[in-house]
This record gives sequence, C-alpha cells and structure tokens, in this order.
Amino acid sequence: MPVDVLIFTGVSFLEFARPAGAYRVATELRNNGYTVQVVDTFPFLADTGFASVQRLIARFVGPSTLWVGFSSTFFLRRDALRVVKNDSKSDLDSKGVLLGKEQSSLLRKQIKDLSPTARIVVGGAKAFQRGFTEFADAYIEGYADTSAIKFTDYLRGRNPFFQYELGSDGAMIVGNDAKASGFDFVHSKIEWHPSDHVAPNEALSIEVSRGCIFNCSFCSYPLNGKKKIDYLKDPAVLREELVENYEKYGTTNYIYSDDTHNDSVEKLESLWNHVYSRLPFKIGFVTYLRLDLLAAKPTMVELLRESGLIGCFFGIESLHYESARSIGKGLRPERALEMLHHVRQVWGKEVTTSGGFIVGLPHESELTARAWLDQVIDPGFPLDTSHIYPLILSAPAHTATKSWKSDFESNPHQAGYSFGRQGWVNNTGLTSVRSKEIVTEYFRKDWMAKGKKIGAFGVPGFLNLGFSRQEIRAARLNNQAFVIETVRRREALNKIYLERVLAYDGGHGRIAGQAAPNALALRDPEGACQALEQAAL
Repeated sequence: MPVDVLIFTGVSFLEFARPAGAYRVATELRNNGYTVQVVDTFPFLADTGFASVQRLIARFVGPSTLWVGFSSTFFLRRDALRVVKNDSKSDLDSKGVLLGKEQSSLLRKQIKDLSPTARIVVGGAKAFQRGFTEFADAYIEGYADTSAIKFTDYLRGRNPFFQYELGSDGAMIVGNDAKASGFDFVHSKIEWHPSDHVAPNEALSIEVSRGCIFNCSFCSYPLNGKKKIDYLKDPAVLREELVENYEKYGTTNYIYSDDTHNDSVEKLESLWNHVYSRLPFKIGFVTYLRLDLLAAKPTMVELLRESGLIGCFFGIESLHYESARSIGKGLRPERALEMLHHVRQVWGKEVTTSGGFIVGLPHESELTARAWLDQVIDPGFPLDTSHIYPLILSAPAHTATKSWKSDFESNPHQAGYSFGRQGWVNNTGLTSVRSKEIVTEYFRKDWMAKGKKIGAFGVPGFLNLGFSRQEIRAARLNNQAFVIETVRRREALNKIYLERVLAYDGGHGRIAGQAAPNALALRDPEGACQALEQAAL
C-alpha cells in the first residue's frame, strides 16, 4: 500500500543504529494524519542492493504519495580514506545520496512515473549544503518538526500561503524555520511505529536536548550559542519515553542526540534526580561531552558514570594550545591529558572514550600537527579511539547561499585563511591538500599502532548486532575474522529487516505473494544467519 511520505535514512557504518531525525519527523507527520514509512539501512541498500531500493519505491510510492525523502546526515561511504579524498562536486555520491548519476536518474524517473507530482526531498544535516542538482526537488533545512508538516500540507493543497525560496536550480528551499522555533520540543517524543520493526532489546536514538551553548569557530548549526536553559526536554517526558521503550521493546541502551550533554552540572543533576534515579531499570547511553567542562566541574565525572554513561565523544580538536584557543577551546594540552587520564581511572572499562581532532586550524603548522598527532596515535594515549579529520572550509563564493555559516566561513580572512586553486591556506602556510595528506598518513599509522578499536558511538550499534560489551571492547576493526563476522551479521539483519518492511501491511494482513516476516528477532543475528543459510539450501 502506497504511503503519503516515504523517508530513507540510515548510517554508513558497519554497525546497525537508527538516526533520530527521520523518526522524529515521521512522528509529527503521523500525529498530523499522514501515513509514513521510514526505511532504514539506506546506505547499505544503495551500496549493495540498488534493486532493493527500487523494490521499496515500487512498494510504497503511488499516485497519492506526496514526497520521498532522503535524510542525508550519516550518508557517507564507509571507507574513511575515501571520505577524506572525495572532493567531487558533480558526483551525488560525495554529497550524501550515495548514488551515482545514473542510479539517481533511474530512481528519480521511477518515483515520477509512479507519482508525477511527488517531490524528492533532501533533509538532514547536509541539506543546507544543497547541490543535489537534477535529483532533489526540495531541501528541508534544519529541524523539520514544523516545516515538514507545513510543506506536506502545502503539497496536499491545505497550505496555499506556504513560504519557501527557490534555489538557482529551481529546487524549493524550506528553511525559514530551521530552529523549529514554534515547536514544543520539551514535551515531544519519538514515537516508534510498528512499521519501524524495532527489535527486542534494540538500542535506540533519543533526543535529550537540542543545540549547543557554545559557538566554536569552525562549527555551523542553527542552534549554536543557545542558552543553557533552552531546548531541554522535560524530565518527566524523558522518563516516560524511556519507560515506554522499555515496556514495548526492552530497550535500555541509547544513543543520545545532545550536542553537549554536560553543558551544566544543573542539567546532569536534574536528569539524575528526576529521570535516572526514578527508573525501574538502569540505562546505558553514549553522548557528546566537553572535556574542558569536566576539568572545570570534576563532580560531573562520577555523576555521569552513575547516570549510565557507557561511551562518550570529546571534541578536543587540537593539542596545540594556540590552535585550540583560537576556536574557543582553551584547555591547555597538559590539562587535557590530565583529565583524560583521570576519567579513564574513574570510569575504567565501563566507558568507551573517543576524541575528535582537526588538522588545519589557525596557527597549526605541519610541524605542530605532527607533534600532537604522534601523541594521539601512541598506544598509551588515554582515549580508546581517536578520529582525525582535515579542516573542511570552502571559499566564500561557495558558501554564499548557505543558510547558516561558521565564523570561519563568514570571516575566513579574519581567521587567517586565504584561498587558492587547491583550497584554503592557513596563517602558517598549511594547505587544505597537505592537511588531507597528513590525515591519511596518520589514519594508517593509527590503524597499524592500535588496531582501531570500536568508537563510543559504535557501541550501541554493535550491541544491536548481538555482540557483548566485552566483545566490543576487545574487538579490532583490522581483525579480518571480526569484520567478516560483523558483515555476516549485518547482512543477515539487513535481509530480515528489508523483508519485514516490504511485507508490512499496516497490521491488516500481508501483501499477496510476500513471505511472512522472519519471526527471528533482529537481536538474534546468529539465529538469523542460520535460518538464512538453511533457506538457501
């Protein structure tokens, strides 16, 4: 049965985890009377099963379908080195759709043949970059809780005064309410639907708050610089959401959608007093943390552990003090290392710690970058995983149409950046091209030195594949046997999930000619693999 709205989402990683955005939008659409099918695992379908994408389009798109969306936030190729090197501006693959021009054209034609008036929409964190020329009819930028409803009402003929802009390629740009300012976020939930096929005990994504109280120079999101008290979910609503998910699915592990979870002691204490301490079960969660705030308020360290922290990502960015200070992260390197050792001592093996680093910030030279990169890749460095990236900064001419910009993008010359044919040059002479070469070099060195552990945000997704916490901590992504087993489990899960989505008929019976969904839980990949192997005999 065709639906009003079809949304593709997913993550481009080995593990299985559900991004929050598409399900949040689907919740609001359903609450406003629209039928919605969210299809997860799109990066894997695009990479290995384009025919499956076409089957899904044929299954859910019909004359009444209003739009087909692609939530681009985590659509990246899985080869990290390729992500660093891929600068093509003409290939949709590099933009986040994960399809080359030919497949994108085929997909667009199929959608338009089934529903000539349906719009193809790109949303998610990359929508504001636009550039999906010849594929997208519209971009929904920023938080889409209200704008997606207004857009859908417009397509249904219910909102004739809907406001939007037209891009240079003729695509609609829906970005006049990127902050969802009129939306009652504090009392909202993600309401998981039977068509989502959530598995027993599945780790899920959940929103705890929105936005960031900081405004780092290289970062550009609509709710940067918010106040501490803004966009915090009501503790009673959050507790109710956690209990509902536990009672329906047995869920106890979460990926927190929260840009800076420890932005204040008051927030963490409120969550403990009104949420965690009142739950009839203990949860585990992974989230983003600021290391300098832990240093300033060390009581947070134990409070986070007691609350259920199982993984965290620190945006450290650089261990060169002048560079870190230039972007608003003034924790001195020696103090940063002291805190990393301290949290490792307090949290032990209970918490997986990851850190993000950027090569190419102001005052960073190749010499200073190599000095701290050598520290970061040392096996004794007090982080489980380090994620090293080159600075991504476009010339002003390429960012003129962006809906919101970082300080670097607004005033690159003030930050010491100039631009040439091969990209940016910082105030020490380090270039964009050279930063990418350095990152590629140290990615390989880190891989060889440490064996590449599973990062903090990968933990819930590997739990969803049936690995234990002990197995996840011991795993190495350069261990061929582990990767083969992970791929085997993921492929089995993908097949079961896909068949369940295709066979679902709103709970009113099955589609003729379709097999009933496999009764195995997605959380039992070993059994699923055996069942699939037996079926193939």
